[in-house]
Amino acid sequence: MFKYLRRDGDPKMSLYQVAKRQFSEWSEEKKQAKEQVSKEEFKTLAFWLKKYHMGMFFQPLISRETAKIKLTLHNRPLVLEFRQNQSDLYILRENFIQNIYDFDYESIVPNVKSVVDLGANIGLTSLYFQNRFPNAKVVCVEPVSHNVEMIKKNASNNNFSWGVETAAIQSSVGSVTLYPNEWWSSSTVNKDIADKRQSNEGRVEYNHKLPPEEVEAIPVDVVFDRHNMDIVDILKMDIEGAEEPAILDNPKWFQRVRILIVEIHDKYVDRKKITKALLDAGFEGIVGRKGPTNVFINRRLENGK
Repeated sequence: MFKYLRRDGDPKMSLYQVAKRQFSEWSEEKKQAKEQVSKEEFKTLAFWLKKYHMGMFFQPLISRETAKIKLTLHNRPLVLEFRQNQSDLYILRENFIQNIYDFDYESIVPNVKSVVDLGANIGLTSLYFQNRFPNAKVVCVEPVSHNVEMIKKNASNNNFSWGVETAAIQSSVGSVTLYPNEWWSSSTVNKDIADKRQSNEGRVEYNHKLPPEEVEAIPVDVVFDRHNMDIVDILKMDIEGAEEPAILDNPKWFQRVRILIVEIHDKYVDRKKITKALLDAGFEGIVGRKGPTNVFINRRLENGK
């Protein structure tokens, strides 16, 4: 009980403090959800929020059985399918309650035509972008095969036609060892990161790791080439520590991206080096954003240089 309330990087906190934090987040998320969806949709979201937070307090949900919910966003219907586990509910919260990928993209690209989702997980972020930009071409890249099955279900449920690559992003073509686990969204190709997570008794990965497997490795620019994308309007990157080699070791793709929205995993990578590489290439970082994602605008591409 209460085993999973503590987080990496927490200062010294009492059990009361971490429990209070979890309750506060639950309360805030219910408030956010209520403001964004209809009354009936809120009831459904509130049910799954309760499942998630009770799982964190007591016994995490670890199931591959799926559920579906329907939401109306941007005046368009959307069907979300997810596994009934902590990881998928965590991602659901991030994308459709906390809105971690929200940004005024239209002020930079008035007509978004292309989105590439690196570290697509089960496709919920791609659903967010496709719903918001219905005319955009969407490509998903995800190394975990069970997640890829879910991506395809989410595309099919909504009659979306997505390009899908079962691969991990690296700086060169080849293969790489993936370290998956049933907190699916934290599966990584970085052994040091996997070891740290799986050796921590306060993380779900400790008891629910899966056997390592070899997966295809591809660079960012190869993804673009395979899908005939000269310029990508929005590149989303959440690749569990692989952002460092993808950015520092293979800058060829920089001038093919207008907007980069990336989660930089500070515990495992050098944020300063990553940021410097992007700024030196003509990207401008957007300051003042809350949450885990960072937005970089390619001013050189914007200005036609």
